[in-house]
Amino acid sequence: MKYSAAYLDRYFDSIEEYGSKVELLTLANTGMKTAGEHGWISGLNELMSWQAMSERSGVWTYYEAVDPQDAEAASDWLREQADGEVFAVYSKGSGHCADEQLMNGIDEWIERNGESIDRLIERTLRAHKAWFYEKLDV
Repeated sequence: MKYSAAYLDRYFDSIEEYGSKVELLTLANTGMKTAGEHGWISGLNELMSWQAMSERSGVWTYYEAVDPQDAEAASDWLREQADGEVFAVYSKGSGHCADEQLMNGIDEWIERNGESIDRLIERTLRAHKAWFYEKLDV
């Protein structure tokens, strides 16, 4: 699928907005189908789902539904990032969705650190900006 540079620019220029992050991730998922698997796309999918599900219904719903292989891939990707705290918090919830105290603690951490998570998402999208323009046939 072909996208104009102006279309992509609009979302990169407003990347601080949640809707822009979602649109860029949607485009990345579209591009991934034709360009092959990219760990950063899968990592962002899981990170954004983790954060959103925590905010909407509690992070336990994320851990209850996530495919263990997807969670492991997200952990691997997060470990590679320069943010060890997000990795540590994300990883400690895997396999423990029934631990209400742990899930509440993770929800509280996500709420307190939402801006840090958002900056990680933004840094990742910006770091792959050229990929969007190349792989999405701009």
